[in-house]
Amino acid sequence: MSTQMLQHILEQPEAFRRLLAAGLKAEALVAAFRKRKIRKVWIVGSGTSLYADMIAASSWERELGIDCEAASSLEFLDETETGGLASDVMALAISQSGASLILLEGIRRANAGGAMTAVVTACPKAPIPLEAGFVIETHTGPEASLGKTKGFTTTAFAAVLLGRRLAMGMFPDADTALQARYAELPASFAAAIEASRAVIATWIEKFRHADALFVVGAGSQVPTALEGALKVLEVAKMPVVAKEIEEMMHGPFNGVGPATGIILVTDEIAQGHRISAFVEGVKLIGTAFVGIAAGPAAAESHGPFDLVLPPIEDAAARAILGIVPFQLLAHDLAAARGVPIDTARYPQLYPVFASKSVHNK
Repeated sequence: MSTQMLQHILEQPEAFRRLLAAGLKAEALVAAFRKRKIRKVWIVGSGTSLYADMIAASSWERELGIDCEAASSLEFLDETETGGLASDVMALAISQSGASLILLEGIRRANAGGAMTAVVTACPKAPIPLEAGFVIETHTGPEASLGKTKGFTTTAFAAVLLGRRLAMGMFPDADTALQARYAELPASFAAAIEASRAVIATWIEKFRHADALFVVGAGSQVPTALEGALKVLEVAKMPVVAKEIEEMMHGPFNGVGPATGIILVTDEIAQGHRISAFVEGVKLIGTAFVGIAAGPAAAESHGPFDLVLPPIEDAAARAILGIVPFQLLAHDLAAARGVPIDTARYPQLYPVFASKSVHNK
């Protein structure tokens, strides 16, 4: 089956090559960041971009040692309603389309409050880039299908790259250094796609008749679980609940029934015995289960797993790579359940919700 979504999934290695080859070209942004002595960064987005925010915020805090907070667009507006914006604050929008109306309002407020503003986007001529102080283009290419795939991975990675770039300061030829650091990432995505496709058919048989799924994340893979759950929910059009592993081991297990499936995606964590306890608990219940390890280290400590992703040293890159099996699962599960893959169930809601502007891309 050839669909727009599958084409976009398979294009991701090439999309990463385009992004790395183009570079961030962020010298002016880096200079402004340093001149302003930024002490606080809001990383803001809606929908799938919120989970990209979470990956980037965690990475930026480690790299820069300053307060970096991921927030939904509406949460950002609420939090800054009575102040908190100043010249030493930065608002970074993440938006593939560059057209989220609530996020646009947030950038306008940040500008009015004197904050530094920037956007990571695939559409540099969209409304948000036209008003942000700085624009980082992801070179994603068009993505018209319902479930965003390469749009999520490239915007998340570009935001992570920007944090790395800021940590380098006024480093000469920084884009070349970043290209060298992540030169193997496109190949890792290609390997993850190939490995995931090899096991997806087995997963479909486990979950095609499920009444609901729980997607559980641990370590760097918590935002991955959130994005993975969203992909399966919106594309396969079935109930999916995402939880952090410790939270799942409390009340949520009472929602697991005989026809409920569970997917664990995990990295190494300091309290690794909690992963082992979770896996033992799932075995005790006997419900349909799939385990995904974000690299060999997690697999060796807590395996066996149904899928082990290629090893990557960078935790943020592992979080982004971890979404690949969920993209393919969402696509093939939708096909198995006989629901449309590339289109929304309720397109009539778009004008009612008015979440995005209409513009010429």
